[in-house]
Amino acid sequence: MPRRKPPERGSIVRAVVSFFLGALVGALITFLVLQQKGRLTLTQVPVIPAVASAPLKHVPTQSPPLSSALPSEPSGVPDVRKDEQIEEPPGPAVTMIAEPPKAGSAVPSSEDSLAIPVSGIERRQLRDHFNDRRGGGRPHHAIDIMAARGTPVVAIDDGKVVKLFLSVAGGITLYQSNPGGELMYYYAHLDRYASGLKEGRVVRKGEVLGYVGSTGNANPAGPHLHFGISKLPPSREWWKGEPINPYPMLMSRGVTFTAR
Repeated sequence: MPRRKPPERGSIVRAVVSFFLGALVGALITFLVLQQKGRLTLTQVPVIPAVASAPLKHVPTQSPPLSSALPSEPSGVPDVRKDEQIEEPPGPAVTMIAEPPKAGSAVPSSEDSLAIPVSGIERRQLRDHFNDRRGGGRPHHAIDIMAARGTPVVAIDDGKVVKLFLSVAGGITLYQSNPGGELMYYYAHLDRYASGLKEGRVVRKGEVLGYVGSTGNANPAGPHLHFGISKLPPSREWWKGEPINPYPMLMSRGVTFTAR
């Protein structure tokens, strides 16, 4: 039997190459078929499970209106524009009543006004007694303001109670300085002082100082306030001073105060 000739080296190499080429072509065809069916993509990557979290809040791309962006007024805060009531300071309450101005005159402002020193008395009720003569021909140097017994007597101006004094002629009297201390106001024939009044007390214009009476040498049938003003010397003694007529001052600057 004839002996088979062994294959040549070149044919073996060609066979191996043909095998690998065929396998490569088969794999390529398989890939193309699968891609066409949607089973595999070049960008396919493994999916990693995400950790559960709250959904993100949508942020609008357009800014909200300016009115809604501004903070609103906090609740519970009182609005002073709506509630204009102001608590009055403690002390005797009075009501200021400005009289209609006379021809050629003006109502004084609150800064330069003076309180007519008897509650409820108006300027038209005042009389000038400054140059009158009294017993023995002595000058009066004051005005008498007639009123019912017990009518409140009020401070003509801001100032301080300098002296509470009981005299034979004036009876129950009170001396009050003005804010600068150069003037002294004199209230006489009082029926009594206001409760709690004492020397050295700072008082406000219109504050009740005492009550109309007829103590001293006043006629009991005609209770009134004897009221005087004097300009003190530089030494500021309360019992000294040059008398000043109160009538013109009260007629030009006087304002009615009514104690409640």
